[in-house]
Order: sequence, then C-alpha cells, then structure tokens
Amino acid sequence: MDNEPKELRREVSDVVERRDQARQYMRSNFYGEWTDVFQAIKCRTSPIMRKNAAGEEVEDTTRTNVAMPDMSVIFRRNVARLTASPYRLRYMGGDPMKAEMLSALAIQQYNRSGEQQIDRLVTMSAEAFGVGYSKLYWDSIAPTRIFRKALMRGNQIIHRDRASIMRAQGAGDDEISGAVGMMGPDMSDDEIAQAMGKTGNEIIVPQIVSQYEGPCLKFVFPGDLFFESGVRTLNDSGFVIEQYTETDLWMQRMLKLTYKDPETGQDVPAFDPKACDDLVTANPGAEEPESKINDLRQMFRGALAQSTPQKLEKRLLPLKRFDILESHSLEADGRMWIRWCSDKYRDKPLGKMPYPWDLYGKFAFNELVPLPDMISAIGDSTPRLLRYVYMLKNLTVGQNFDYITQLLRPWVLHETGVTIDDNVVERGLFREMLISKLSGLQIQQAPPLPSGAFERTTYLRSEMAVAEPSINSVESGSGLSPMAGKTATTAMLASKAADALTQFKIDGRDIYIREIGEKKLWMNQQSADVDEPWQISQQHWGPELQQAHDSGDLHNWAEERGGSEMWGLAAPGGKTTAISLSAMEIQEEYQVEPVAGSYLAVDDELRQNAAMRLQAVATANPGLVNQRKLLEFQLSTIPNLPGNPQDYILPEQPPNPAADIKKGINLSIKFESLPLDVQNGIYADLGIQRNPSDMQAEQSIAGVKQLSDGADAAANLLSPAMPEQAGPGATQ
Repeated sequence: MDNEPKELRREVSDVVERRDQARQYMRSNFYGEWTDVFQAIKCRTSPIMRKNAAGEEVEDTTRTNVAMPDMSVIFRRNVARLTASPYRLRYMGGDPMKAEMLSALAIQQYNRSGEQQIDRLVTMSAEAFGVGYSKLYWDSIAPTRIFRKALMRGNQIIHRDRASIMRAQGAGDDEISGAVGMMGPDMSDDEIAQAMGKTGNEIIVPQIVSQYEGPCLKFVFPGDLFFESGVRTLNDSGFVIEQYTETDLWMQRMLKLTYKDPETGQDVPAFDPKACDDLVTANPGAEEPESKINDLRQMFRGALAQSTPQKLEKRLLPLKRFDILESHSLEADGRMWIRWCSDKYRDKPLGKMPYPWDLYGKFAFNELVPLPDMISAIGDSTPRLLRYVYMLKNLTVGQNFDYITQLLRPWVLHETGVTIDDNVVERGLFREMLISKLSGLQIQQAPPLPSGAFERTTYLRSEMAVAEPSINSVESGSGLSPMAGKTATTAMLASKAADALTQFKIDGRDIYIREIGEKKLWMNQQSADVDEPWQISQQHWGPELQQAHDSGDLHNWAEERGGSEMWGLAAPGGKTTAISLSAMEIQEEYQVEPVAGSYLAVDDELRQNAAMRLQAVATANPGLVNQRKLLEFQLSTIPNLPGNPQDYILPEQPPNPAADIKKGINLSIKFESLPLDVQNGIYADLGIQRNPSDMQAEQSIAGVKQLSDGADAAANLLSPAMPEQAGPGATQ
C-alpha cells in the first residue's frame, strides 16, 4: 500500500513524458513542413529580410513578395472532390437482407451523428499534411426543446399531462415521478384549475428529444495527437495520447461514468472524486497560448502573422478550464485502457477505464493517409511535395514584376551641379521640364531580360501539374510549345495521369472508411440496447433494399422470420416509412467494403468515364449486359437530376399470356392412293363440286378392284408352295 501513491504518480508522469517526447519528435520532423504548407494554402508568404545600415534584420519592402493561389487551388479542389457526397458502406455476409439493412443503418448513423462535417475536416487535414485523425466514441444526442402548451381551448381541457405541467412549474424529476406514481399521469379538473391559477392557460414545457444514440466521430487536430515515433501505422504504436481542454462541467459529467470491473463484474466509478476535486479546487487554468512553444496551432498563427489569442482572466471565464491528457494503451491483461490525466496534477490519474467495446486490438482513433509512406505513419501530400517548387514560382513571379518596374523607372546618372526644375509644364502635345544642362543626365541602360524569362512561370506550373494534375485539366500552351494543350493526345495523357493519382488517394480513403465501418459494426454489435431496435427510415435505404421492398421480397422475408410487424413493415401496397433492426439480429460475421466512388460528385470525371466505358462494353456485347442497370448508372452521373434515377426508367412489362398457336404439317402423298371418302372430303373442303354419277362410278370401280385384290390374296394363300429349283448337276 505504501507503494501505491508512487505507482499512481508514475502513471501520470509516464503519460506526460510520452506526450513530451512524441511532441518533440513531431516538432523536429513535421511541424515545420506543415507550417509551410498551411501558409501556402492561406496564400501567405514569409517576409523577405535584409540588413539595414545598423546591421539589423528588417523586411525588404522594395521587392515584390506575393503568394500565388496554386496551393490553395490544389487543396480546395481535391477536398471538394473527395467529399462531394456522403460515403456509402456495403456489408456482406450472413443474411443478405440483414446485410442490406446494415448498409442502410450505416448511412443513417452517418447523417444523424453529423459525421459529414467531421469527414470533411479529416480529409482537409489529410490533403494538406499527409494524415488526418478522427476518434470514434458512443454518444447519445438528446437536445432539450422548449414547447408551448395550452391547458384549455374554450371550455374544454386539452392538456392534462401531470409530468409536463409539474416540470413547467419547476418541479424536480424525483418529485414528478413520485406524483405520477401516486396520482396517475393525468391531472383532474380541480388540479388543472389550481395549475392555471399559478401559470395561466399557457405553460412552457422543456422536453428532451432523443435524436440519435450510437457511434459518433470526432476530428482530432494533428497537433493534439501523440503516439510512438517511428511506427508504420497508428495501430502499431504502443500508446496514443490526445490533448484537449475541458471544463469543470465536463468533470461533473465524467464523475457519473462507470464500467464493469473485468475481475469482479461490479460497477466501478471510472473517475476518482478526490483527484477531480483537488484539480477543480486548485483551478490551475488551461495552458496559455504564449507558453506553448511546441504547439502547432501557435506555429500556424505565427506563419500567418496573426496575434496570439487574448488571455482572459479566470474571473472572466464562465467555467473553470483544464488541460486533459487522454491516454489509450494496450495493457498486460490484453485490453485497451483509457487514462485521463492532467499536467497540473501529478498525484494520480483523474480516472481510468477499459474500452467499453472490443475493437480487436485497434485504437478508437482512425488515420486517413492518402499517400502512404514506407517508413512512417505520416504520409505524403502534394502540397508538401510541391512546396519548394511553389516557393520558386512565387520568387520568379516577383522577379518578373520587379524587372518590369525597373524598366518603367530606369536609373538616371545625374552630374553634379546640374539643376532640374521639379515643375512639369503640360503642353497640348507634350510635357516640358526645365534642366540647366541637357548633357548632365544620362539614362542607365538596364541589362536585357534573358531569353525565356517570362516562360519560367509556365514551366514551373507544368512541373507542378506533373505531381498534381488537378491544377489544370489540360496543359496550357507556351511560346516554346504553342500547341500544347490543344491536341487530343495531350488532353488524354493529362486525364490519365489525373485518374491514376486520384485513384491512389481514393484507395487510401477507402481503407480509412472501411476501418471506420468495421469499428462501427463492432460497437453496434456490443453496445446497442437489444430492447430498443433501430428504426431505419426509408430515405436511407439503398437501391437493393428499396427494390426488395417494392417487389414484396422484403415483406415475405419478414413474414418468414416472425411477422412483418416486428420488422416495421406494412402490408404489400401499404406505405412503409421505416424498418426495424435489432442488435441481436446482427450477431454474425460481416465484411465491410466502401461503395466505390460513392463520395465523389455525381458528375465526377471518374464516374463519367466509367459510364462511357461500360456503354462501349455493352455495345460490343449485345444481349450480355443488363441495360436497365447501365441506364440507371448513366442517369446517376447527371448533376442536379431531380428525384431518384430509377424514377426515369419505365417499369418492366409483364410477360404476355400465351396465345393460341396454330401449327401446320406438310405431307407428300399421291392423291389417287387416298381412299375415296378422304378424297371426297378434301374436295368438299376445297369447295369443288363433283358430278354424283361420276362419284358413284368411281366407288363401283373401287369396290370391284378391292374384291379382285381380295380374291387374288385368297388364291395365293390356298395354292401350294413353289418347289425349290435344283442347282446345276442335280439328279432327279
């Protein structure tokens, strides 16, 4: 027990030392590059310095110093392209219908948790610095809304709810629950009269509206996350530490946090009340910006020449503030543990608890690396790779402007003693200036501009376009190559280069989205309330699930598994607004894959090229490609298309009922060999009228012939057999 305080202090000191060492490593290797990139994206440059007569460093204001917008264009265009639409996940495995429901649940959680804004911030960080971070956590979004209720309308009582009326009168939750339990949920007429005597006919009711409960995503600024240096990926690190500022209100909420002890199974408070009380009582305040010498935000402000945020006295702050270090690490028991510490309180951690979900060895933090690096968890980015070429272009533009300025205001050699009148007389056709000696002035000729000097900016821009073709979709022409950018070959090569580089970034983004989808699935499987199923609204259904509903397959599937009511489905032909899915229904292994290009704009070049190529394949192979699917995909690439692309396709026509089929058979038979009654029938069908006497004569002849044939046959039967003929040389 005597060693316990030392162990607790060592836990805090270990977290602080890990943070300090990781921050120093990032400062030495990456913060400087990131600052240059941030400055370039904001179209700002560092001042050009020179030494004055006193030997002091001062800004040289005689030189042009501007920042071109290339970096900002690269950054904004790529971020807009990769976040044009919400991403979609496809779950595979297990029951196919449940997998489609999980896919719909993923997009619903994306929309209701406000992840779109976080996703854009993560992509901005990754596009600028080479890496973007986010953190998954479980949260319940239940805002409190204020509603006005009238107790009576005319002479009729229309609102009797005891809980809302007592809440409007300022009663506490315990008092309200006790009154509802004893006297019922509705008030009597006398109680309504008493309530109206206090509040009037109208009451103001605060009501908690539950909007969302589930996985949420948080953007983590790259300068606030620290991990083991030299690792290849974030999950390879032994620890991850996040630094942020919180208030005493956050501390009060965290004191209610509990977890089940893995050994005893009992609920244990996650935070130490004494440690939290000591920190609140000490009130050290958050670290001031000017003292954060290694803070990335402060470096960014310095690069933009922005002043440090004004320091406020503690008495002016509505809440007490503290710097919190949240450390995630894998412990000896094989579980991920979270520790909350403060740099200003070293006696013990403020709290600790294991992960409430099993993420199978992965942290709750996620990393987006568009251009991975072979030896570091920090990837590359095109603004970082092009920053020196960008600086050279800015310098070249400044030199060109300075040269033109020098030509417009040339140097003049002035002989001593020569006077020049400052007044210039404006004449009708010329200007007049008085000078005592005309030969006393000599204009100094400026050196000629080197050949191709003004082509340098075009050359540098083309070099930047090699690494980032999004600067311009087609190469621009120049004096050296006037036809560049005007041929189909150049356009095709530039387009293919852009597609290849963009696909590389898309692959990195797909890896990031897949990892988030897997972790969300695990959290939903382990943390969701099994008694409260998700209600997945129809607007979030995918095309496969919508088609299954329209065809009745979804309704039939639900009936086979316990009835459509438990799945939230209406009868066929009825209106369905949502379907239900319980956490117990997804306790299976699923594979998660992002839908390719789902987050790109509908008219993105990659999607349109894919549609054209697919059309070419369908044309070359008629009858082998689903034309309806192809048309639906082509319609999805049209921007601002009202409604669903499926609404523009005519429904499939039902097959026609089988009609009466007439068949004909051709037989080659001698007409004379047919019986007379058959011949007469054929004549009748053909409408040929025959003489009755001829028909009678033919029948008589046919009868005689038939008798003759019968007699011959009888004679043959009664005659003896023919003796065999003896061969040559036979004896009689």
